[in-house]
Amino acid sequence: RHAQWEEEYEMNCRKLRGLGFDVVEQEFPDFNESGMHDFVAKSDIVTMAFLRDYISTESQLLRELGSLTSQISMAVDHQRKVVKHAVGNNGASSFTVVGDGGIVLGYYVVPDDGEKWLQHAMKEIVARHGAVLNNDLKTVVSRGNLPKVIYVDKLCCGGTEGSRADAVRYFYGMLKKLDVFHLIQRVGREINCEHPRKGDFLKSLSECIFTNVE
Repeated sequence: RHAQWEEEYEMNCRKLRGLGFDVVEQEFPDFNESGMHDFVAKSDIVTMAFLRDYISTESQLLRELGSLTSQISMAVDHQRKVVKHAVGNNGASSFTVVGDGGIVLGYYVVPDDGEKWLQHAMKEIVARHGAVLNNDLKTVVSRGNLPKVIYVDKLCCGGTEGSRADAVRYFYGMLKKLDVFHLIQRVGREINCEHPRKGDFLKSLSECIFTNVE
C-alpha cells in the first residue's frame, strides 16, 4: 500500500502543478522512519489496528482483565452512544464496571440496560473478589475482598419514603449509591431547559462536588 500511496501523492502533486498551484517540494514519508511525528493516521485505520491487536491478543487481554480487582468501591454505567453503530440488534448499550482509580474491571455489550443482562458479568466480578452471594443476588454469604459500596447509574432508590428497604439497598453484595454525575443529571431534568441560568447552575453544582486534580 505504501508504494500505491506514494504514487497517488506524486500524481496529485503533478496535477496541482499543472493547474498552476505552487506545490512545496517534499518527499513522501517513509513509514519506516522514526521521525514521523507529523503523520496522523485516519480514525478507521487506527480502529482497524486496535481490532487486529485485540484479536491477536484476546486470550491474554481477557486473562489480565479477569485478574483485576477493586478494594474501596466500584461503579457501573450504561451508554448507548458507544455501540449505536454496531451491526445487528443484539448490541444496543455498553455496560462498564469500573474500580478504584478508574481501572476497568469489565466492559460488555448488552441488548438494553435491563438487570437480567448484568448477572453474568456481575457474578464473575463478585467471584473474582472471593465473595459468595445469596440466591437473591443482593446480599452475601461471604464478603471476601468485595468492596462495600457500588455507585450505580439507575435503580438506586424508589423515590418515595421507605423505598430504600434492605431488599433494594444492595447490588450484588454492595451497598448501592447513586453516582454524582447522574445525580446532577436528575437535578437538571427538574429545571426548565429554557432557563438562561440552567447551564451555569449545573456547572457550579458540579464544581461544588468535584475537585480538579492538577
